[in-house]
Amino acid sequence: MTRSLLDHQLSRVRRRLFLSSLLGIVAWSWVVALSLAAGWFLIQPLVMPSASEDLRWLVAGGLLGLATFVACVMAGLRVPTPVAAALALDERFALKERVTTSLLLAPAEAASPAGQALLTDVEKALASVRVKERFPVRVSRRLMALLPVPILALALLALFWEPAPATAGSDDEDQPIAEASKADMDKQAKRMLAKQKARKPGDSVPSAEMERIHADVEKFIQKPRTTKDEVRDRIKDATAIEDAIRKQQRQQAERIDAFKEQMKQTQRLAKDRDKKQEGPAKKAADAVAQGDLDRAADELRQLSQRMEKEEKKEEQLKRKKRDPKADEEERKKADEDLKKLQEERAQLAKQIEQMEDDLRQLTRSKEERAEELRKKEERKEIDKETLQRELDQLEKNSEKLAKDEKDIKDLADKLGECKQCMGEGKGGEAAAKLAKAAEQANKLGKQGEKQDLSRQLAEMRAMRQELARALSGDAGQASGRRPEAKDDDTKEEETQVKGEWGKGKLQAIGHGPMGGFKGPRKPSEMKEEIRQAAQEAPAAVDRQRLSPAARKTIRGYFQKYSTPDANAKK
Repeated sequence: MTRSLLDHQLSRVRRRLFLSSLLGIVAWSWVVALSLAAGWFLIQPLVMPSASEDLRWLVAGGLLGLATFVACVMAGLRVPTPVAAALALDERFALKERVTTSLLLAPAEAASPAGQALLTDVEKALASVRVKERFPVRVSRRLMALLPVPILALALLALFWEPAPATAGSDDEDQPIAEASKADMDKQAKRMLAKQKARKPGDSVPSAEMERIHADVEKFIQKPRTTKDEVRDRIKDATAIEDAIRKQQRQQAERIDAFKEQMKQTQRLAKDRDKKQEGPAKKAADAVAQGDLDRAADELRQLSQRMEKEEKKEEQLKRKKRDPKADEEERKKADEDLKKLQEERAQLAKQIEQMEDDLRQLTRSKEERAEELRKKEERKEIDKETLQRELDQLEKNSEKLAKDEKDIKDLADKLGECKQCMGEGKGGEAAAKLAKAAEQANKLGKQGEKQDLSRQLAEMRAMRQELARALSGDAGQASGRRPEAKDDDTKEEETQVKGEWGKGKLQAIGHGPMGGFKGPRKPSEMKEEIRQAAQEAPAAVDRQRLSPAARKTIRGYFQKYSTPDANAKK
């Protein structure tokens, strides 16, 4: 007889026993996990009131998932063996351990007549056995009745459990600010608001970023500051506005740096340019070439004033030349001065044209400038390494200069209009155009906005300090606190100046009696020191742990150079 029927029935029993065990363990694990989740929902608002809603459900889901995993592992460790399944089959169908005995028969015993008879009897008994009826896969009723309890508790806590904050904390949040602190904050707020609205007629129109910062500051000033909770919120708002101001300062610095780098690139690649740039606009041209727009604006403004004076001087010289009362020498002197003035004006026009050309190079598209660089490489004017370096710089700075492209073009146009007026002999109009170019350079350099941002940052810091003092209850001017500053504009600007050290001007070789530097000494002044060192050297060599050969070599060296005069001759 084969044992296929016996194996088949035992496999079914083992499978159903495993499933029943798995469901029971999972159900108990879920009860524990849901109970822990309900406890978490209960204490979380008390110990972590600022935690987000996602964190609550994340912890609950993690507990449920962990419980399921642990239940599966435990059920896998408790899989019934074939002998255990046979015992359960004998017990539930009252087979009097026939299945267990037949399962444990040795091959020789199963081949004997008694063994064959036992197996035949077991086969007949198992043929009518319905495993499904005596081995149901289900969870106990008690456990099924217990499982909804933690689920209901968890749902109720999630929907309705919102404990109010502690009474002491609530009183502290709603506690009003002292009147002295409110007065200090209101004073600082009025000062800020007055400076926000104070605009001079000559001021340039602020950029969109500056308008947004101004709007945020005005909203900040109007917000309430009567309780400690509101003051805490205002401190957060002030910190956010300070971060926005610093970000705008960084962006402006990056754009100015990009402008300088691109102007330097233009200078590097201009092979046919007169590097001296002699003439009345040399300083202005150098400032534009270096990308220093603030200095360029000042130089262009001074040039405009100089051109106005020269225009008046030219009229006087022309009248002097036409004056019938003037003698020949005076007329000759006036004619020479006029020629000199015209030569300077020609140099000025050339330099203005050069500044215009440099600026127009920056208004060209990135593709055009990149193509020009590649052509220079083809003509062997630059090597491949230089080409790649210049292309990288162009790619890096083009995006930063995109917002300033219109202002750069306007500055180039105003310089071109000035040059045209000079060519037509309209000195007064040329001076006026140059003054407008100076204003445009100042606008492009963001000098006004930089000062405005520095003032805004300083005022916001002062306001945040007043808020912090009000929150801590430190109101009014104590004996150790400096008086408030006047309502003058606070101008704050970080400037780095690179010092230049001349070669050979200072040689620090030691310290004098009073702690100052000693300058270099002449050989004649050092004879006594050299003689003393030569006398002490042999003794020092003898005290050192050296080999005889090394000691002899060193002693001979000092003996050879022991005489300062001989040393000087050598």
